[in-house]
Amino acid sequence: VEREWSEEISGKSTLWLYREYKREMKEEDYEGGEKDRIWFRARTNCLWLGDRRRGEGCVICGKRELEDLLHFVLDCGELEEERREAFELQRPRVEQRQTVVGEFLFGKEERGRKSKILMKMWRKRRQIDRRGKE
Repeated sequence: VEREWSEEISGKSTLWLYREYKREMKEEDYEGGEKDRIWFRARTNCLWLGDRRRGEGCVICGKRELEDLLHFVLDCGELEEERREAFELQRPRVEQRQTVVGEFLFGKEERGRKSKILMKMWRKRRQIDRRGKE
């Protein structure tokens, strides 16, 4: 079963972070609320960001650089206030941006705190995105 799981995730390009940091196949506790949906989508790189919309730039900070998971979690200037609550995401950051995000999303400690921060970031992004479409 674990081999099948490993083979299945190896064929999906969006799961690059999941493959790297999800060390073992085990059941996880997701209650199904908004916070858990956002947490799961971030871990599987399935948040609806600019990289999903034909490679668009960031809709909330206006930068032309690709709005992907790394930009959303680490770089978007409009989310800096929310990011302050996560000491793991503070500047100066190590050169390995993927490592910072991977450890934030897959580290065993304080999932509740981290998922709450991620939800705040997502809600702010969604709110700014909606205003831009009005």
